[in-house]
Amino acid sequence: MCKRSILVLFISGLFICGLMAQPSVQLHISDKSIGSKDQVSVTYEFKNISRPNLPDITFNDWDVNGPSFSQSTQIYNGNATSSISYTFTLYPKHIGTLKVPGITIDYNGKKLSCHDGTVKVLQKEHVQRKSAGSGNSPFGSILQGMPNMGFPSDIFGTPDPTPPPVSGVIVHPGQSYDQAAAHDFFIKITPSKSSFYVGEPILVDYEFFGAANCNWQPERFPSFNGFSVTDIERKLYPYRVKVDGRDYRVGGIRKVQLVALKTGTLPLDSSSVSVQTTFIDASNPADRNTASALIKSKPQMVTVLPLPKDGQPDVFSGAIGQFQIRATVDNNKLPAGENNRLHIHITGTGNLDGVTVPDIKWPDGVQAYDARDSQSVNKTNFPMERSLDFEIPFIGNKESGVIIPPITFNFFNPDTKKYVTDSTDAIQIQFTAPLKDNGLAAGLSQHHRTNRDYLWIVAGIALVVGGIFGFAEWRKAKSQKKNRKTGLVSDPDPVKKHEASYRGADRLAASADARMKSGDSSSIRSVDKKKEHVKSTGEPLPHVADHLQYLPEGLSNRIKAKNGPYQTTAENVGSDEQPVSPSKTREELRQEAIRELKQRQDPKEFFVLAKAFIVEQLQYLLNTSETDEKRLLQALADSRPELHGDYSSLINICNKALYLPVASETSRTLVLDKIETMKA
Repeated sequence: MCKRSILVLFISGLFICGLMAQPSVQLHISDKSIGSKDQVSVTYEFKNISRPNLPDITFNDWDVNGPSFSQSTQIYNGNATSSISYTFTLYPKHIGTLKVPGITIDYNGKKLSCHDGTVKVLQKEHVQRKSAGSGNSPFGSILQGMPNMGFPSDIFGTPDPTPPPVSGVIVHPGQSYDQAAAHDFFIKITPSKSSFYVGEPILVDYEFFGAANCNWQPERFPSFNGFSVTDIERKLYPYRVKVDGRDYRVGGIRKVQLVALKTGTLPLDSSSVSVQTTFIDASNPADRNTASALIKSKPQMVTVLPLPKDGQPDVFSGAIGQFQIRATVDNNKLPAGENNRLHIHITGTGNLDGVTVPDIKWPDGVQAYDARDSQSVNKTNFPMERSLDFEIPFIGNKESGVIIPPITFNFFNPDTKKYVTDSTDAIQIQFTAPLKDNGLAAGLSQHHRTNRDYLWIVAGIALVVGGIFGFAEWRKAKSQKKNRKTGLVSDPDPVKKHEASYRGADRLAASADARMKSGDSSSIRSVDKKKEHVKSTGEPLPHVADHLQYLPEGLSNRIKAKNGPYQTTAENVGSDEQPVSPSKTREELRQEAIRELKQRQDPKEFFVLAKAFIVEQLQYLLNTSETDEKRLLQALADSRPELHGDYSSLINICNKALYLPVASETSRTLVLDKIETMKA
């Protein structure tokens, strides 16, 4: 009999434990009867259900705030029970018996639901609630009749007479809602460092702390002047923490990685949160009001230090953090003239913004081409893990064995406050005899189409367009000459004609000054004769293209070759041949070109033409017909160093966009803005 009883109790225990672990949905209503101006808390509890989705709930008879979220786990006799709750605060719209809707969810193919509930709303404004102690204690009625026969409050589990507010905020006389809420809510700004180096990444976390039940939302997000900003994906909120002995629930406002762009004392911007909660009158606890308050943080200052000069390499990469570099090639042995690629891989944590391809000492007999780069960033952690990859195409020109020396990469480690250099291993490559049917030029033209190829395509288009414009100008000049002979068209204002002529002469004089340095005396004599020709005859100067034929699809020297009907030489100055004046100024042609660029929607086409635009502008500034971008930039650095940085940056942006599969819209906007601000 005893054994049977024990077995029954054991089976019953297993059954009860099984019931405890069963998933369920429950509806809890704080009060069954309330006044017309009271509120009621309604909680939908999900037991033993992982990641429940709260369905849409329609409260037809109520005004609603919420929901607020809570989660708990209980362990009883070794069995764990989890609970996730969503609590709404409801305010009645009218008097009567009002419905609180139940819900139904689908969990692992099974329908789980809770039934509807009801709340009776009385005609009076407020209903006095019974104290928790007298309602739950078996001696409650006795204690109510004998107020002087009190016992210590903790004997029956009753709360302290003046507990800290958990369901609302106490408002003391003379306080505003904002002032009262500041006792229970605050915003904390936490930087990972208060003093750090320019370019060094730091973590800054903006968090909202609440000690009372509330609904809150950010009113103002912080902004950061003087920093580059990357938002970090956060997955840790909400959580609970104890501050100065009080329990707080914490929610995230914004978590960012900041990189300072300048030195000095910089502010971390403030933030504000709108809080909706219940405010309780300290002198009359029954007087409760639901209202909003604004919680503000104060700006916090940080100190940004310059990078130390001691130990800084002559050519510093700009990387700050901890990194390593490695390099590989596609093939260590291949025929000369065949395509190969060098891969440089930089990985680590920190800041790699603005880092360019490291210096590579290519051995003799190797021809390298423009590098392509790509980056990847892990935004879920701090410090962010980053990688930067470069891919450089190259070929061997002849049969030989070569070695690519170690490639070095330097960076500043803010933890050790020292500059560090890492390097790759040397790479050995054996170029065997070229393939019979594969010449170097053919392989290059078929597989290494760089931006230079596109530039020649554009130049070819320019020749055609320039020819059309030249023919049109010739027809126009012929028509004007015929009209002058027949008297149909009068000569322009002679005063304006002379002014234009002298301006043209001044331009030629400036050009002559440039040629004087190179000893081109014939050109100087030509200019002098042209000036004498203008002053003696009063005839307009012959039209010299002088880069006026600006088209987006062309290079100026190509267009001049096709479109220039008149070539200025010492022999034809003073001849009877009447030159043709340009119908449009350089600025007018430039604006037409910009409008044409704006209409180019295809990214590859846009950046090809934009680069041709920039190269033409360099030719105009330097008075040269050179087309190689590197030589143009070097000449600009020698003669106009103040412009070199802007033009070099623009060409690099175009080159990068031409190699990326999808051109960046930001790069497109930047290039277009810079081109529009160029001086004609």
